[in-house]
Amino acid sequence: MEPRPFAWPSPSPVSLSVDLAHTSLRIPGLPPSYLSAVSGSDVHPLPPSTVPQGIPLSVVRPGTSHRRVTVDAERGQFVLSVRDDSGGFEVEGHGLTLDEHGEDVFTIDEGDPMSARVVCTRFVSLGEPSLPKTTVATESVMTCSDTKFFVKDHVRVGCDGVEMWSRVDEYEVPRDLM
Repeated sequence: MEPRPFAWPSPSPVSLSVDLAHTSLRIPGLPPSYLSAVSGSDVHPLPPSTVPQGIPLSVVRPGTSHRRVTVDAERGQFVLSVRDDSGGFEVEGHGLTLDEHGEDVFTIDEGDPMSARVVCTRFVSLGEPSLPKTTVATESVMTCSDTKFFVKDHVRVGCDGVEMWSRVDEYEVPRDLM
């Protein structure tokens, strides 16, 4: 999985100053009592790891991933698009198939933190020869004001290409300390 922005811009400009002359970094380590206990002793390395036999899979559709940053200089808009495509697989000897992919699109206009928006889409299909193919598709959108986040989620479930169930939820979350 690729890293994504896990921070949301403040509603107003902020700054952070660090005085390096009065700053230190402490890195945790093993306690001195442990180090003295193993010093000079016969310390043995761990045995090589083993990997259990997995389920035999055939690749039906290879997966791909990409991360793209787009800048519209005229509008001052920045877009980060992250697509994770796991591909499609079939369990050998059974016929069960799984296909999944998703994309996150982060957008913000320069100088306007309230324009921040993220759209997350996911799609999963699961099927086997003797049963209908089931699909789940989601789209989640998040925007904000200076005091709240606004979230809209849409989930759709299908069976053999026919939508069987759909639900839209909308809610607001206070921007406490954000």
